[in-house]
Order: sequence, then structure tokens, then C-alpha cells
Amino acid sequence: MRLSEGRNYWMVYVGWAIICAALGWGFREDVYTVERLRHQEVERLAEELVRQRDPNMRDHVVINSAFTKTRSGDGESRWVILVNRPGTHDLDEALVLEMSLDGREVLGTRRPSFQGRAR
Repeated sequence: MRLSEGRNYWMVYVGWAIICAALGWGFREDVYTVERLRHQEVERLAEELVRQRDPNMRDHVVINSAFTKTRSGDGESRWVILVNRPGTHDLDEALVLEMSLDGREVLGTRRPSFQGRAR
């Protein structure tokens, strides 16, 4: 039997779309919770914090921010934010901030480390 013989299979497509949507909704990760800020909010807080702490870093901006999940028993989830001077690729003046999920607490600051890569 050919599809062009007058049978409409549009219900199959609609059904498949509903199944895919239901599975996508069911298997989604709880990406944004009440306790967790979004990237833009964390980046804004990090820039403000760096500018308040060190007057020499007033022109620094957030280059990248990433959410890190906990592994079993490996501490807490956190934001890791790379702050550097815009327009430069040199990481000598860069700073890495580790912030809590709600952005209220700085868990640590450090210079970027180069593990396993040639510099």
C-alpha cells in the first residue's frame, strides 16, 4: 500500500510529536532551580565582586562561566567564572572565581591553572 492512496497519516506524526515532547519533559534535568542563578546574573555578580575587591581589575570582564555539578561526595555544586581583561588572550591577569549556586558566597579565587597543556 502506498501513502498516496488517500490515507492520512497525520495522526501518526502528531502522536509521535506528543510522545517525543512527553519524553523530553520527563527526562529533562532540573536545570534552573530557585536556588540557582542564571549565567547572566552570576556573570554580573562576579564582575561587581572583582571590581570591588581589587581596584586594578576594574576593566576586567567575565570571559566564561560554567556550572559544575557535584560528583558523589565531592563537595557542592558551584559556578566557576573566568574573569580577564577584554581583548587580551594572556591569562597572566586572569582570575578564576568559584561561587555558590545562589551567588551570595565566593567559595574561592585562584589564578587559572594549566593542567596537562603546554603553555
